[in-house]
Amino acid sequence: MSDAALAGIKVLELAELVAGPYCAKLLADMGADVIKAEPPGGDSARRWGPFLHDTPHPENSGLFLYVNTSKRGISLDVETPTGWEIFRKLATWADLLIVDRPPLEQERLGLSQDALKGINPRLVVTSITPYGLTGPRRDQRAYHLTTYHASGAAHLLPPGAESLDVPPIKGPGLMAEYDVGTAAAASSLAALLSARRSGMGQQVEISKQEARAALDRVELTRYPNEGTSPSRVPSRKWFGGIVPCGDGYVVLSGARDDQWLKLVEVMGSPKWTKDERFQTEEHRNEHRDELIALVSRWTAQRTRNEIYHRLQQAGLPSTPLNKPSDLLAQPQLRHRGFFMAIEHAESPSLAYPSAPYKFSRTPWAARRGAPRLGEHNEQVLCGLLGYPRRDLPALRAHSIV
Repeated sequence: MSDAALAGIKVLELAELVAGPYCAKLLADMGADVIKAEPPGGDSARRWGPFLHDTPHPENSGLFLYVNTSKRGISLDVETPTGWEIFRKLATWADLLIVDRPPLEQERLGLSQDALKGINPRLVVTSITPYGLTGPRRDQRAYHLTTYHASGAAHLLPPGAESLDVPPIKGPGLMAEYDVGTAAAASSLAALLSARRSGMGQQVEISKQEARAALDRVELTRYPNEGTSPSRVPSRKWFGGIVPCGDGYVVLSGARDDQWLKLVEVMGSPKWTKDERFQTEEHRNEHRDELIALVSRWTAQRTRNEIYHRLQQAGLPSTPLNKPSDLLAQPQLRHRGFFMAIEHAESPSLAYPSAPYKFSRTPWAARRGAPRLGEHNEQVLCGLLGYPRRDLPALRAHSIV
């Protein structure tokens, strides 16, 4: 009996890129048996990269390798009659189906819980789409940048913009897609618990726009509660933020009087800190640019880690802005064992981020590297579904890429 938290949970994934696959990865790394069904040509994440040694290859995409750990993988064309037959058998086997096809395509293929309950009444179906399965925008095409901005997440980007003439930007990478995947995983677990108790599955509807907007609920609720709207144009400057130093940048705080006094002490109380322009929080914010320039003279002579540790010891919030290579060598992360090596058949052992949580009795573990395209076709079709091995050539011709 496995000691994994989700041992015994069976998941079928019909999703690409990040949100759906990351949802499935979170469950797989906690012990669920996840079968990833990839379309002709494979998950599009295989073509995104970054690629090992900057050499594009469908089996060496860093994005794909990370969001698909611990899964079994098959290649399946659900648009063919034979492919659909295989998919229905897998849906009968599964406890949970994760799907990210557009709403009209889900309806055409019969991928809803209502359409599949005839073959598996306990099945939970989690549908991940840009704007949900209902509503006036459900059929609009959208990409990560679209749903990111539609959620209101970029209202303060870029920080410090003094004019609406400065165009907004998105956050780093595909962060919002990971947020959506996390919301989908949590919602799916709640539905699975309900199905276990009642014996009946349900439809879980995940709108990427709403899932990401929920993380900004404090800012968004200011309009109905206060009559004010968040804006990229700040009402005033504040002293603090990103400051250059000898080997990069650090983030520091110093607007409040107690923070300012600690910063002055750490810097050795230089004479310019007695200037009347810097004696109150209001004045420091008003003269932020001049103050940042003076503080930068001190930071420029020191490294990120030196500044970080000195300010932290003084009780002043601070952090270095780290590059990925810095994080791999970061003592705290190394001590926690946050990065772990995972083997993959097509690439050397690479360091992967592990989980942001630790369970004592049911530990997290990446049980295998991401599957190669079609790696488990025979295992799933013959071993799990019972197709004779002599039928594999015909199945490959009609349903397997």
